[in-house]
Amino acid sequence: MDTIMDTNDLLRQLSCESLQFKIEDIEEKLFEKQKAHTGNPLHKLSIYNLETFLELQRAVPSSTPLPVNEKRLREMEMDIDNYMTVHMPGEEEYKAFIRIVSVYLTFIARKPLHPPGMFNKSGNTLYKGGIAVCPLRAEEITKPGSLCRFCVSTI
Repeated sequence: MDTIMDTNDLLRQLSCESLQFKIEDIEEKLFEKQKAHTGNPLHKLSIYNLETFLELQRAVPSSTPLPVNEKRLREMEMDIDNYMTVHMPGEEEYKAFIRIVSVYLTFIARKPLHPPGMFNKSGNTLYKGGIAVCPLRAEEITKPGSLCRFCVSTI
């Protein structure tokens, strides 16, 4: 009988993979990004990703783990790999970092891939009644390879 991966299994896997990064380096990068934050959406995204990585490093297994859709997980990982290969060739360490953070946000933390307050021409990602809403998702969800189709936010 096949075993089904749950969120605790995935958390353990991501935690092991995160050990390739030194926590001191992540904290230092976060401090530098926070100090240099200029309101640029990419700075906000970088800070969010670094904070999420630190959250993952401190995360503990859930007493009520949920099943993980492994097919969807593999699709997301392939899309991240393809995107990073095209847009950041040779950045294998950064690709691993983005994959770990994105998978954690989507399948374990169940938080949006863009931080609240990150904006585009359509408006800000925000929370309404505890539900993440992202206007960018409406534009991006149908684009091939877009990670927006995996995001937990609504349109």
